[in-house]
Amino acid sequence: MGIEISEWPPGAFEQATVMARGLLKASGGDLLTTRTQLLEVVSATVMQGESAQSVAALADQVLAQPEVAALAKRKAPPPATPKPAAPVQPSPADPTATESTAKPTTKTTATARPAAPVVASPAPLRAMTSAAAARAPHIPGKTGRLIAITGSTLSTQVRIWDPLAGHTTGKVPTSVVGVNNVRTVALGNAPDGRLIAASGSADHTVRVFDPLTGASIGEPLTGHTDTVRSVALGTSPDGHFIAASGSADNTVRIWDPLAGTPIGKPLTGHTESVNSVALGTYDGRLIAISGSADLTVKVWDPLTGIPIARPLTGHTKYVTSVALGNTATGRLIAISGSIDRKVRVWDPLAGVRLLRALTGHTNWVTSVALGNTRDGRLIAASSSDDKTILIWDPLSGTTIHKLLGHRKRVKSVALGNTPDGRLIAVSISQDKTLRVWDPLAENQIGDPLDLRTSRVASVALGIEPGGV
Repeated sequence: MGIEISEWPPGAFEQATVMARGLLKASGGDLLTTRTQLLEVVSATVMQGESAQSVAALADQVLAQPEVAALAKRKAPPPATPKPAAPVQPSPADPTATESTAKPTTKTTATARPAAPVVASPAPLRAMTSAAAARAPHIPGKTGRLIAITGSTLSTQVRIWDPLAGHTTGKVPTSVVGVNNVRTVALGNAPDGRLIAASGSADHTVRVFDPLTGASIGEPLTGHTDTVRSVALGTSPDGHFIAASGSADNTVRIWDPLAGTPIGKPLTGHTESVNSVALGTYDGRLIAISGSADLTVKVWDPLTGIPIARPLTGHTKYVTSVALGNTATGRLIAISGSIDRKVRVWDPLAGVRLLRALTGHTNWVTSVALGNTRDGRLIAASSSDDKTILIWDPLSGTTIHKLLGHRKRVKSVALGNTPDGRLIAVSISQDKTLRVWDPLAENQIGDPLDLRTSRVASVALGIEPGGV
């Protein structure tokens, strides 16, 4: 059942409204800070003893009131001053286990009420990452082509694909992606619309390149001291194009990928390998999350390096993948997958779990993704070593479809939109295939594409502007 105003303690809504007005004035109209503070104050006073979900629902309803939302100023913080990157330190090669019987070095069904909009929906993040594809809603009249990139622990097998046409469009040279194994790939559109790719590998670097020509963009980004396990690309609503990377050195780093410079200091706090990073937007601000082998998910302001909420806990084994996405009303949602075989759904800004763990996989969850349908509905996907991909409604926790076809472990899944807004899923498996799906119809699109290797690691989706 959804949470109705009548179910809250008497007077709670009115008192919380007064609190929200005061907090907004004290913060200078900073909605994100106000929401975080309001959750803490409300849970300790008028909603003491109530569930975290009820507290978050009350706060969102209060902040959605026009007279309250009018007090908010939707400003993004300025980027931190870039500092020189630290030199790469020698480190032993990374022995990665790909079988479910080996310890990885990498890295419900309750009904939740969709939150009311806090303010008008923010501009979408213009990126699709290896851990999760950010939404790319339909823009009338927009032309282009959906592009996929696959990464492999065989660096010579980084390939670019036209997944709907069913063929590869090229292979990225070893000189561009490095000689050590590529663990992660990402695609995103720069502010000028260009499609940009990034990869992270066991040589401790992040490399940025043009996926359509294979040409390097600048020098490798150095600073990590161990294998780079995840990269994400994103553009904030005010036009800052950034990259985030997570590493086995337990840190997250933020970069200006086109300038080739770091933004601020490394984000520290994880005590084990950072296996996945994702970028998203809320109320005009860029948000980052990271999932780690220390069993936690952390939430960051990537431009200041400041943690936004308390760590998200609940997984009982390594977190393998994280994703961020927005509901149709603009609410920010996070999901995470783990080798505990579960997918979890979070309100990352409140630091609370929204549902019981989503179950259905019978082996490790290797990857999670979020995407939006044409009408803005948020959809989740998870891949697993059980050879399946599950499609979820992340707000209710219900399974929409189980995608079957892979004959071996599925190592990565991505969700993305075609230029006309159609939601597409792609997956890669140790059966050496890339498969393209209509995730809502439970249909495979076309024949499997030959990856030519079983040592697959990562897949991402993006839009080539203009198309062919």
